[in-house]
Amino acid sequence: TDKDFTEEDIKKIENLYVKSKKYLNILNRLVYNYKIKKAIKYNDEDLFFNKISDYKTKHIVRLYANNTIYAFKISDLINLWIDCLIKSENLFCKTEKLKNPYTNIEFSKTNLYNIFFAIKNSDYIVPSWILLFFYEDFNIKAFTYKYYSRLKDIAIISFIKDGPLYEKIENIDDEIKTI
Repeated sequence: TDKDFTEEDIKKIENLYVKSKKYLNILNRLVYNYKIKKAIKYNDEDLFFNKISDYKTKHIVRLYANNTIYAFKISDLINLWIDCLIKSENLFCKTEKLKNPYTNIEFSKTNLYNIFFAIKNSDYIVPSWILLFFYEDFNIKAFTYKYYSRLKDIAIISFIKDGPLYEKIENIDDEIKTI
C-alpha cells in the first residue's frame, strides 16, 4: 500500500526502473544492430527484376526475416497485400495472410507493421483494405469476421467476372429450382 512507502522510496524505485529500462533498451539495440550487420542481403531487384537502387528510398522497404534482409518496392507489396485480403474462390471469401514472395513464408506481425508504416511514410495513400486490417491489429480472423459482407460482395463480383461459365449456369439453375 501507499502507506508502506515514503515519497523518497517511490522516487528511488522510479529512478531505478528508468535506469534499468534505459540499459535494457541499449542492450536490445546493440543486439538488433549486430543481427542486422550479420544478416544476409538477399535481393537487389524488385519483383519485376528492376534494380531497387533505381527507386527513391521512400518507395523501398527493407524487412528483416530469418536472418535475411529483403528489399521490396512498396507498391509491389501493396498490390500483393490487397490481393491476399480480398481473395476469393468461386463465391467464398478466402482471405489470406501476406507472404514473402521469395520464401512463401508469412510475414510476421512486426513486418506487417513495418510495411504499413513504410506505406504511410511514402507518397502512396494507404489503401482502405490495408487500413481496415491495421485497425483489426493485423488479425486475419477478426478482419474477415468484421468485414465479411464487404468481402462477400467482392467475391460475388469476382465470380460474375471471372468464374467458369458452367458454374454460373449451375448456380442460376439452383436458384431457379428454389423458386
